Amino acid sequence: PGYNVQIGTEDQFILSYSIHQRPTDTRCLKPHLDKVKASFGQLPGTIIADAGYGSEENYAYLESEEQRALVKYNTYHKE
Repeated sequence: PGYNVQIGTEDQFILSYSIHQRPTDTRCLKPHLDKVKASFGQLPGTIIADAGYGSEENYAYLESEEQRALVKYNTYHKE
């Protein structure tokens, strides 16, 4: 079995974690942030994630949640 663990931090403190049976980070962002929102009643002011989370679906989700986000798309460095 393979699991993907996601951890959300702020100021080097772990705020939330989630475990997924999905092989890539791309499909874990939304469910992880949904758990954060359920736990705290809101999302952090800014979402920062590496290029592994860059996808059209994730950008649309962050926009629908009116989140300021710093998430590179996965071919950023190739360009």
